[in-house]
Amino acid sequence: MPHNSRHTRSLSRFYSASIATGLTLSMAGFAQADIDIFGSKIQVPEGPNLYLHATISQDGRYVVGTSTADYLLENDPNGDRLDTFILDRNSGTYKAVNVDGTGNLLPASVTRMAVSNDGRYTLTNSTYVLGYGSSSLYDRLSGTSTSLPMTGGTAMSGDGNYIAAIRDHSGRLSQYTLSLYNRTTNQIEIITDRIKYGSGGIGLPVSLSDDGRYVAFSTALPLNQADRDDQDDVYVYDRELGQFELVSQAGAGGFVLAGITADGSSVGFYGTGPSGDIFIHDRSSGNDQRLAYGIGAILSKNGKYVAFYAGTDARVLSVSSKQIKSVGTNSRPVAISNNATVVLTTDRQLVAYDNNEKHDIYMKEVVFD
Repeated sequence: MPHNSRHTRSLSRFYSASIATGLTLSMAGFAQADIDIFGSKIQVPEGPNLYLHATISQDGRYVVGTSTADYLLENDPNGDRLDTFILDRNSGTYKAVNVDGTGNLLPASVTRMAVSNDGRYTLTNSTYVLGYGSSSLYDRLSGTSTSLPMTGGTAMSGDGNYIAAIRDHSGRLSQYTLSLYNRTTNQIEIITDRIKYGSGGIGLPVSLSDDGRYVAFSTALPLNQADRDDQDDVYVYDRELGQFELVSQAGAGGFVLAGITADGSSVGFYGTGPSGDIFIHDRSSGNDQRLAYGIGAILSKNGKYVAFYAGTDARVLSVSSKQIKSVGTNSRPVAISNNATVVLTTDRQLVAYDNNEKHDIYMKEVVFD
């Protein structure tokens, strides 16, 4: 059924005015509590490592992000729980995408999301009030949402056909199963049940090649004879060959996935130890290239750019030239597109009209010399 029109609104009033700054805040779509503009009294809880979920389509046009602000929707049924919106940067309009098949908002908090390369499909994983959750796929063109036959959806192939999910199926604390759902065949494939946090405690990132053949992920449990420690390492699983390839062999310490390229040829990762170096691994030659010092790295799907942070600064690096540009102080990058549009989350004031002192989502198009 068509998506309910009450969940669609325009940002043109605010969006066009911010373009000239070069650093665009998606204020109406994703701002958490812009009191001067919206009169919201929502208070976002502060805490360690708190940041908003956000991502961007690889053409840089569509940005998906979460917000607890109930003033963004009429009769928001889930109050101050996290809703997910997709912003069309060309038209300045946004839609709520955490909806059911009839277009009604799910009474849940969205905990994970992903978007297809062209922004057509948005994956959301929600946790319901009663404690259980579901994963859904929203089709922007049809305006409909489909429930998926698994929970824990966390990553998606570029065409939106393959969905990767991580959840605890074993009942063992902090040990998870990574599975892959094929929408065409309606089949679920178990990749491994040996996914676990390492000493770095960074999280469980997953990235897919566009055709779904290669699944890249991090785990502290050894899946290859070359892995002889209990630290976080980065693997690529080749679904055609049925083999696990250990990617992160650049040195001692834990390593976390930054992403795999669309064609699966290169993998980005970074160290969790004192060095904190960022690498890109060429799977054909087996060579690692050190790119920069930093953590929280994210590799664009074309392999040309890396977003990361070092110290208190969010930065973007050009892989070919090694040029690095700072894009925000006290900010955290959460996504980057193929045209070097970086998405940041921060509670700092990066534009003059952001006066809420809460976590907001910004976008900046980075241009290299």
